[in-house]
Amino acid sequence: MPAVRNATRMAAALLLIGCTAPAFAGPPDWAPAHGNRHKFHAPRIVRVVPAPYVTYAARPVVVYRAPVAAYRAPVATFRTPVVYAAPPPVYYHPARPYYGVPGALAGAVAGAVIGGALGHGDQRVAAVAVGSVVGAVIGHEISGGR
Repeated sequence: MPAVRNATRMAAALLLIGCTAPAFAGPPDWAPAHGNRHKFHAPRIVRVVPAPYVTYAARPVVVYRAPVAAYRAPVATFRTPVVYAAPPPVYYHPARPYYGVPGALAGAVAGAVIGGALGHGDQRVAAVAVGSVVGAVIGHEISGGR
């Protein structure tokens, strides 16, 4: 049995080496080899072209006349000043403090506790909800709800 395994492994190794061997091979001599023969074995053709004849013209000389310096006195202009009249001041009365939210919150908690104590069984959730709403309304009114 081990001999069969070794033979199978050897055959598989030889098959893999045989499949990868063409990857290491070069092209045959008669093949164009993707331009290999054209690049390295073909004679080079060199053209010799004479350089073009270039002449340079001298830059023209230009002389400008000097500007005449003249002084003129500045013209005095007077404008009437812009007067801005501010609107009369506006006085605001401070707003009254609003204490309804803490009272409503405390009333809702107290009402939920009372509703939870009074409710029994499946109706306890409904009693807590109704107690919290009624407690919030009463707490809002007690704290001066406006």
